[in-house]
Amino acid sequence: MLFCLFFIFFISFSHSTYDCRIRTQLFKNAGQNNDNYYYFIPESFVPLHDSYNICTNMSRKDQIEYYMKIVSKNINCSFSHCFQGKWEVIFDDTNTKGVNYVKNPLLYSYEPTFIIPKTHNISEIDGCNTEIYGNLIMSYGFWNDLTKDRYLQEKLIIYHNIFELSYQHIYYCCYHKYSTDRYPFYECNRSGLRFMITMIGIILGIIFILFAYLFIKKWRGQNNEEDDIKNAEEENKYGGVVLF
Repeated sequence: MLFCLFFIFFISFSHSTYDCRIRTQLFKNAGQNNDNYYYFIPESFVPLHDSYNICTNMSRKDQIEYYMKIVSKNINCSFSHCFQGKWEVIFDDTNTKGVNYVKNPLLYSYEPTFIIPKTHNISEIDGCNTEIYGNLIMSYGFWNDLTKDRYLQEKLIIYHNIFELSYQHIYYCCYHKYSTDRYPFYECNRSGLRFMITMIGIILGIIFILFAYLFIKKWRGQNNEEDDIKNAEEENKYGGVVLF
């Protein structure tokens, strides 16, 4: 019994933490520090603006370009992935997916990206629009391509409190109120917890059925034994052989 429970816990733990533990090779090599703004530019997160607010939909290209103008006007690009003090990447949009661009991290600069992608596993904001101003930031393009709609735990480690703010912005714009809870750090573990509870329920159900089967079998055996004894007594009483 204890072995079964230990096995369930082990399987559930592996299931729950797999997506939490995986990291990009870039993260393994560079570490989690954002030194010299290696991963992202904190000041580019919700920069002051007179017309945009955190709920402004940023799905259109012209809106992203306008955001870029705000960033380039207010922030001097002098960080890890700037090209001669400019925000622009070496190639324009029409050529950025060439073979060399994809394979060579040195050809990436910073680019606008949504911290929490459209595809995610955060149940609290499932179905909410993530392409909003309050979820936009300038981050390292090569890292963006590696993470895309995966590695949420890695993004949480890198962005830290900004990730939480971004989550709150999406929640607010969706439900018109802020979440009473902080970002669920263990979102990836909660699916594992549900999995563990389900597995324990199944095992307990099987154990219950097994005990019920053994009980019924034993009860029937006792009844059969009692019937045999009664039959034997009846035979001895009425059908036994009388010896002289």
